[in-house]
Amino acid sequence: MVQPGDIFFSNFPKFVQRENAADYNIDSKKPNARPRPVVVLEEITPNRLFVAPITGDASGMNLSFPTFVPLKEKDYPGVLSKDSFIKLNQNQSIDIKWIVDNQKVGQLTPKDLDRTRHFSLYASQTEKAYSEWISEIVAKNVKVNRPDIERQVLDELNLPTRKFYRQPPIDLKRSDIVPCHFQPEILNQSKERIHGNHLGIVIVEGNIRQSPPGQSIVVPVVENKSDYVHLYSPKDVGVTINGQARRVLLSQMQPMNWSWMELDKKVGQVMKQQMLDVDRAVIDTLGLKPEVIKKSRSLISEQLMKNRGPKTR
Repeated sequence: MVQPGDIFFSNFPKFVQRENAADYNIDSKKPNARPRPVVVLEEITPNRLFVAPITGDASGMNLSFPTFVPLKEKDYPGVLSKDSFIKLNQNQSIDIKWIVDNQKVGQLTPKDLDRTRHFSLYASQTEKAYSEWISEIVAKNVKVNRPDIERQVLDELNLPTRKFYRQPPIDLKRSDIVPCHFQPEILNQSKERIHGNHLGIVIVEGNIRQSPPGQSIVVPVVENKSDYVHLYSPKDVGVTINGQARRVLLSQMQPMNWSWMELDKKVGQVMKQQMLDVDRAVIDTLGLKPEVIKKSRSLISEQLMKNRGPKTR
């Protein structure tokens, strides 16, 4: 059984590039995509894993620590040939057919797995939704001040302040709904990878430093049609767009180049409550739902102890 933190070598697909457009997706400029190590964040279905790729590219030295989590070669003998990084801004799903020899080659240390999960919140801008989710669960069980719980959870995550630095920033906000070109593969083909033109919900805004230049993270949205059943997963949620019910395909969350997005044809924004549902589904897809439950239980127990007060003789 696949577990969070398991490391495999995987053949990444080579995406078709749009003509005369910059391309920032992983391995997509190479004539052939080479197998590379990936770490599992969550098993989506028996055939699909949500993973973060590992790279030895030294460019990670110049990027934000919460986006590129460093791994030491000495901690992963036989897996890493040099000090490397987990690329959290390139999290995406893979088909198990892409795994080389169906063979697990290693396991993240507990410290590195914990750091990867929490910094995935940072990379996807969902840390506030994470703290709100926990505070909501706690408040349903004990009397608490929810803002205090939210602040406590965020403080314990110990994430840095997000830097906004692009000038001028691109007009791309979280919850924006934008037509996107999801590129088909020409290698390692799998029917479980979405392709073609679909709406996408923006997860990462257009002016933050933690994404590569010219790229965001989106989640595709499709109509509830039998054509897309093969893309469904238990993580999916529903949204309403222009009065029409649509399905958000969480297992297909992926990096998206701005050149692949029709930025001048935005459809609108996801409603606030539905965006919270999307963010929680993102958190679940990142493998953090058990952490939400664990932390909630801990805080409930802690609050119950406070409410009881000191024991008297």
